[in-house]
Amino acid sequence: MKMGEKMANSLGCILDIQSIQDKKENNYKIYIYFKGCNIKCYWCELPEAVNLKKEIQYITAKCDNCEKCIYVCPQNALLKNGNSVIFSRDLCVQCGNCVEACDRQARIMAGTNISADEIIEEISFMQKKMGKPPSSIVLTGGEPLLQDTFIKDILSACKENNLHTTVVTSGNVAFNKYIGIVPFTDVFYYSIKSLDKKKHKKITDFSNNKVLNNIKQLNEIANDIVLSIPLLKEVNDQKEEIEEIRDFVKGLKKISAVELQIFNTIPVEKYQALGLEKPTDSLDISMDIDFSQLVAVLEEANIKTRVTKGIARLSI
Repeated sequence: MKMGEKMANSLGCILDIQSIQDKKENNYKIYIYFKGCNIKCYWCELPEAVNLKKEIQYITAKCDNCEKCIYVCPQNALLKNGNSVIFSRDLCVQCGNCVEACDRQARIMAGTNISADEIIEEISFMQKKMGKPPSSIVLTGGEPLLQDTFIKDILSACKENNLHTTVVTSGNVAFNKYIGIVPFTDVFYYSIKSLDKKKHKKITDFSNNKVLNNIKQLNEIANDIVLSIPLLKEVNDQKEEIEEIRDFVKGLKKISAVELQIFNTIPVEKYQALGLEKPTDSLDISMDIDFSQLVAVLEEANIKTRVTKGIARLSI
């Protein structure tokens, strides 16, 4: 399908589409942020991407208690309580009336139901605006593979238009979801939090069995894989852990590079806006890590290694 033509009109839910400059490549990438994630990383920078469906972010600091939202809510999910407004999320159907009524943007809709056609049209618009094609279309999230039919339509259209494609994944899905998109994916950015089962369970609430099995199978059919390791101080930043990663990577020939990722401070205000509990304070995601030693372990084994900062969607 060429830009402007219609395709199978599959539907999905995304947070946003953004073009982000890549100064090193003197180009830009287009990031599509998908809703839905099925692991629980305690350092998550995008809690608004966890739920597969749309949801309301309520930023109490911006609210002036004008009560406009109360009068337009058809579900009575909003009630006046003294000088504040009570938001009953279990009654909310995400109609968006309160978002439209709020002049102060204290209420924001996190998520948009959109067709694959509309996403391709937006990519075309961005490309025309920038005057050249992006260096890659990056499908991230969340976990894009939770919407596998939707992303397959997007990826296939991108390849028909000779656009480079990247899929970011945590690997915690059925392997058959990968099979359908491999022909249309240039690079998989595959995130492994830890090879140690107990550590992985501790920091994600899930076993890494499926994650490790999937990357071994993906290694047989993928074009290229970049292994992404989010570093957590005193959790998976020890030399011994990176040595295990080194040995694991040496057995997977499709892995072209390893990225050691550092992160921003956990965005507590986002969790509050979604009515979620504040993430645990027991994990240190600070940048005070000796990367040089860890990089050396990998590079000594001729593994291309880089240290990157996690790219998060613009905050609320």
